[in-house]
Amino acid sequence: MHYYAKIDGTGAIVGIQSSGAPIQGLDETWVPVDATVTAHTHYVRNGRVRRYKPGQAERRRAPPRAGFDWDATTFAWRDLRPLAQARADKLREINAAFEQAAAALTAGYPRTETLTWGIQQSEALAWLADSAAPTPYLDGLAAARGLPAAEMRTRTAAKVRAFMAASQELVGRRQALEAAVRAAETAAAVERVAWSSPPA
Repeated sequence: MHYYAKIDGTGAIVGIQSSGAPIQGLDETWVPVDATVTAHTHYVRNGRVRRYKPGQAERRRAPPRAGFDWDATTFAWRDLRPLAQARADKLREINAAFEQAAAALTAGYPRTETLTWGIQQSEALAWLADSAAPTPYLDGLAAARGLPAAEMRTRTAAKVRAFMAASQELVGRRQALEAAVRAAETAAAVERVAWSSPPA
């Protein structure tokens, strides 16, 4: 069996073809190889088939996302996406990370209970601003739980403050990252924006 590797302009192998007999008339983008050669383990430099080092081979197997092309001269992935596509991909990634982080704020609570948080927050904030403000919903919760109304208001106010602080950080981070993505002028600059490292 005869094997031939198709290479691109950087020497990266982009395909392997086999034949029971030698193939005549192949151009310079085809190189004869042996059966052990694959696109993930080998590349071609100056007409010679070479093996990737372990770290290079590992990177070769895992493109960051669709639209990237492997460069066998730099042993790195090149981002070939149009800027608009890179921005759209990154915004989806950021929004998904935001939703995952935000979901942790409500984890463990039944959905129906979270629907009451708006009125609880409204009454708690009103009470913080004016201790004489009426808090009928919180008072009803206190009665149902067998707690003093004042204790229920204090507990709820503390939870409201904690939730607002946490959600402000998440929303602010998401908005800052979105602004950074929209301000980036190249796909490479867009790709450097990450949820784990928000801009200052």
